[in-house]
Amino acid sequence: MNVNVTGLSPSTSYTVTLVTVDTTGNRNTPGVSDSATTAASGSSVPAVVAWADATSGSSPLTVNFDAVVVGGDAPLTYAWDVDGDGVDDFNTQSPSYIYNSAGTYNASVTVCDADMDCDTDYIIIIVGAAVSHDISVNSIDHNKAGTTSYLWDLIEVNSTIENHGDVTEFVSVDLLADGVVVDTEVISVDPGMTELVTLEWASADPDGWRMLEVRANPVTGEVLLGDNSLTGFVEVWSVEDIVSTMTRELFLSRTDVATGGTFNVFLPVQNDFAIESFEDMKVQLSYNASAFTVTSPTVLQLVDLAGGQFKVVQWTVMADGPAGNYLFSASLGNNEITNADITGKVITVT
Repeated sequence: MNVNVTGLSPSTSYTVTLVTVDTTGNRNTPGVSDSATTAASGSSVPAVVAWADATSGSSPLTVNFDAVVVGGDAPLTYAWDVDGDGVDDFNTQSPSYIYNSAGTYNASVTVCDADMDCDTDYIIIIVGAAVSHDISVNSIDHNKAGTTSYLWDLIEVNSTIENHGDVTEFVSVDLLADGVVVDTEVISVDPGMTELVTLEWASADPDGWRMLEVRANPVTGEVLLGDNSLTGFVEVWSVEDIVSTMTRELFLSRTDVATGGTFNVFLPVQNDFAIESFEDMKVQLSYNASAFTVTSPTVLQLVDLAGGQFKVVQWTVMADGPAGNYLFSASLGNNEITNADITGKVITVT
């Protein structure tokens, strides 16, 4: 940046203030100020103000310098000593420098004009110790461990994320299923602390082992990335493949009921696979809700079905009326086995 000022009075002291404005119009008020005195009438002596876009920060700290000059007879020469060791480091007007070591540095710039009239200004740069950034994924687990998930069944994956660094980090954590990102959460982790994150996925592709991976995306400045992810597995099967076709028929404890009366509905289910088991398999009763009320337990039941197990799911229902014939049926899983797949039964309300 080159600043030329005209129309100043000779032998007069002026305050030079440099204010930067970003692309959104924000100003770094009050800016950087220094004083400069113009030369006497008939002469032109340069007056310089040293400017830096950063005067403090942790190492490595990149600083962009600039020399703001008033007066002087061209051509001008520049000599920057950015580390304060008495040796010139740059001879351009606007150099850049990276401070890799912590410390306080007295940077200076000397400007001379064609008549060898010179001026020097100083600026203090304070560099703090390097900040460490290191995130790790410490564990992975899910709510279907030791059992089988099924089509569109919600799998909750829990993972612990640890911050080994020096500052609070905002970490973007991805859940991948077979290498594809299926969920993302952003969490805040303080230095030296561990946070639990829960991510979710429901498989649309059953019948097999699926690889799950929790990956903490690298934070700014992170170098050690070998511990940023962990993998696990979940087995997904279709309810339609496991539940026997021989047990897809609903039964009623009676064929007719008076208004206000109760009866029971039964659905036998058989797991045809000895080594595959379900937890919380959905079994939902289908009926005319305006004519009946399920009194026990609930319309939707979550049933555990171990490998090879036979189980009878039961509902107690009260007839609310009006009189007529009504069909009862049921569905399993996330509508994998629909009420059209299960043989229903009709009851008459009198």
